[in-house]
Amino acid sequence: PACCLGTMAGAADLSPEASLQEALNHVSRLLSDTRAWANDRETIFELLRRGLLHCSSRGTLDTPAVSDTQIEQAWLFLIEVRRTSPVRRRRIQECIRAVLTEETRWSNMLRAPRL
Repeated sequence: PACCLGTMAGAADLSPEASLQEALNHVSRLLSDTRAWANDRETIFELLRRGLLHCSSRGTLDTPAVSDTQIEQAWLFLIEVRRTSPVRRRRIQECIRAVLTEETRWSNMLRAPRL
């Protein structure tokens, strides 16, 4: 939708950390809005994927700007994309491998038991 077009158009110019933050800012909306999900999930998935891969390679995944809630929502988003788009399997595995290569809040959240 129009709310994302301006933001997404400049995404290629963003730093990996800013790109990741940009994607995370949209994830909760996509998870709660079926119209947004239908229209924007592919774009946001690719932005999130690039942000995760680049930040992981730079060792900047654990930025304080990313909240635990955003990390949890990102995991839920990746799981839902995998469930609804089997063709994305390899790209999602790529994200998971990148995130789980080091001990971060991202990997700890996935491994931590929920109480």
